[in-house]
Amino acid sequence: MTSTNDYQYWPFPVSEEERQIPEQAEKLDFLQDAYLDGFESYRAVRGMDDYGANSELRSGYILQRGRQNRWEFLLGEGNKTRFSALVTSFKVAGAGVRAWLSGRTTSDILEDVKEYLISPPRLEDFWDKGKKKAKDGG
Repeated sequence: MTSTNDYQYWPFPVSEEERQIPEQAEKLDFLQDAYLDGFESYRAVRGMDDYGANSELRSGYILQRGRQNRWEFLLGEGNKTRFSALVTSFKVAGAGVRAWLSGRTTSDILEDVKEYLISPPRLEDFWDKGKKKAKDGG
């Protein structure tokens, strides 16, 4: 087991109880699958439910967004973020990260995840609501 103050790198010991929780099993599967694909995989250990994996040239990071099943995954190359998406499934986010690390393009990954995308409200929508509220005296 390798760990730092912020991350725990796969493989690490996992209790049978942890494996029995479906949400945890899904995350452990991501770590194990990425590791078996030849990538360095890890999870955050300081109260965050974040996961990641790296190849020599690329990286991917999965962050929980909100209390619902909402996950943002970020795909990087060097020191630059090349792609970011908010999706409804950890498994989909994990598949996107693994595809990126395996050499797939951001266009391919977008096509793979499009039915799981969560579109954040547009700024224009907030602006229009604010104008209407001001007009109505709210």
